[in-house]
Amino acid sequence: MKDMLVAAINEIRIQDDGWRDDGKFWIGKMLGLRSKDDCEIIVLVCDGPPTQKEIREKIIGLSDKFGPLDEFRLFAVYFSLEIDELVSKKIEAAGRTVAVWSSRDMILEGLDLQSYARDIIDAFETTRVGGTSVTLNDSYVELTVSDSANNAFAGGLSENLSCWLSRNSGEHIALTGEYGQGKSTALLKFCYDWAKRFVESGIVSERIPLLIELRGKSPSETDPIGFISQWCARYHLQPQQVMNLIKAGEAIVIFEGFDELKNSGRAFYRHQHFNALWRFAYPRTKIIFTGRPNFFLDDKEANRTLRSQETRKVSGDVYTSIWRINKLNREQISVACRSYERETKLGIASAIADNAEFFDILSRPSMLPVVATIWNDINSIRKRGSPLTGAVLIEKYIQAVFSRKEAELERDRTKMDAPSGSKYLVLPKQVRELLTICVAWRMSGLKAKNTIVRSEINEMIHDVYGTLFSLAKSESVSPDIAAGLIEFLITHVAQPLSAWYKQ
Repeated sequence: MKDMLVAAINEIRIQDDGWRDDGKFWIGKMLGLRSKDDCEIIVLVCDGPPTQKEIREKIIGLSDKFGPLDEFRLFAVYFSLEIDELVSKKIEAAGRTVAVWSSRDMILEGLDLQSYARDIIDAFETTRVGGTSVTLNDSYVELTVSDSANNAFAGGLSENLSCWLSRNSGEHIALTGEYGQGKSTALLKFCYDWAKRFVESGIVSERIPLLIELRGKSPSETDPIGFISQWCARYHLQPQQVMNLIKAGEAIVIFEGFDELKNSGRAFYRHQHFNALWRFAYPRTKIIFTGRPNFFLDDKEANRTLRSQETRKVSGDVYTSIWRINKLNREQISVACRSYERETKLGIASAIADNAEFFDILSRPSMLPVVATIWNDINSIRKRGSPLTGAVLIEKYIQAVFSRKEAELERDRTKMDAPSGSKYLVLPKQVRELLTICVAWRMSGLKAKNTIVRSEINEMIHDVYGTLFSLAKSESVSPDIAAGLIEFLITHVAQPLSAWYKQ
C-alpha cells in the first residue's frame, strides 16, 4: 500500500521504518516547492472503505496518544476488492479533512494507459494479413475452443474468457494451438475490445489486459520488474506501477508465445522460465499463456510446468486449464473471407466444398491470406487436376512474395531512381532454397521444435559456405549463382567469415 501511494503522489516520501503497528499507520512527509514547505503526513491503513465514524475514532485515538495532529496532513488507504465509482474521496471527521485512496485509485492515478490502448487499436485495425490489403479487423472471425479432454465448450473463445474472468478462483488459462491457428490474433482482438471500451469511455472499469510477447525473452534471468521494464518502456509506463497493478489483481497478464522463449528447446530452461513467469500469479490476477501444444516433452512435463494437475484444482490451489483452439469450419472460413475480392471469396467457398484436403488446409486462419494472394495460381492447379497440399501453397506463396518484392524494387528504380545495382534478395533462388534445407537439418540436429537462434544460423553458414561455393563453380551452373554467393559473403556475412574466405 505504501508503494502504491508513493507512486500515485510523487511528492510523498515514506521510509521503510515509518510503519507504526500500534494504530496501523505510516508516517512520512510530503515535499513542497521549497524545503520549508515540506509537511509531515500520516497515512491511516484501513481494512476496507472507511466510514466517517471509523476515521473519527482513529484520529481521536492518535490524538489522545501522541497529542494534536494539527501539523500533519492525513490520508487513509485501503485495499479495494471491487471497482470504485469515484477516483478519490475526502472524509471530514474530527475537524480534519482526510484524503481517502483505494488501491485501485492509487494504481490508476499514476498509470497513463492511453498510449498502450491506442497502440493495440492501431495494430488490430491497420495490420494487413499476408500479402493482401485486408486488415485483421476486416478478416477476424470468432474462434471456438476445446478443453484439454477435447470436449467442446458451449460458445466461442470470447464467451468462455468472460466466464473465466467472472469466476473467483485460482484458475489460469493456457491457450494452445498449432502454428497459424490464430492464438496471437485472438488475444490481440481480446485486448482490442478492452482498448476500444477504455478509449471511448476514459474509465477503467475492468481488469486491464497486458499483452506481453515472450519471443526470445528469458524471464528467469531477472526479477519481475526487470522482465517487464522493456515492455513498459514501449508504452511509456512505469514498471513499478504496472507491478502494483498486477499485485492488486487488476490485470490480466497475457504471456504470448511460450514456445518461443529463449533456449526453450531445453527442459531445464523451460522449467526455469515458467517458474519465473509464475511469480506474476498474485491473488486475483489472471494469467493467460499461449503456445503450441507440442512445446513440452510429454503430458507429465506439461502438467508440472503449467500446474494443470487436477489435484491442484480440487485443493483450491493455483492451477491452469488448458484450452485448445479448434480449426475453422466452413461457415467461419466464409466469414473470414468477407473482405476479399468477390472472385476469390466465391472461389474459396467452392473449393472447400469440393475438396476435403483443401478445406483442411484452410481451416487454419493463417492460410487464408496465403490462398487469397495466389488465387490465380491455385485456379490453374485445380484446373489441371493436381492435388492442393500445404507444401504447394507455401511454395507458391513464397514465390509470390519474392516476385512482388523484386517488382517493387524495379518500380523504385524506375520511379524513384534507386541504384541500378540494388537488390532486394542477394542470394539466387536456388541457394536460398538450399540454405533453407540446411536450416531445417540444423534444427533437426538440435532437436529444436519451433525456433532457432541467430548464432546457430551464423554457425551453420560458416559450416556450409565453402561447400556451397564449390558447388556454385561446378560445370553447367549459372555464373550468377557464384556471383550472388560472393556478394552475399562481402556484404552480409560477419567479418570473421570474410577473413576466413580471403585466406
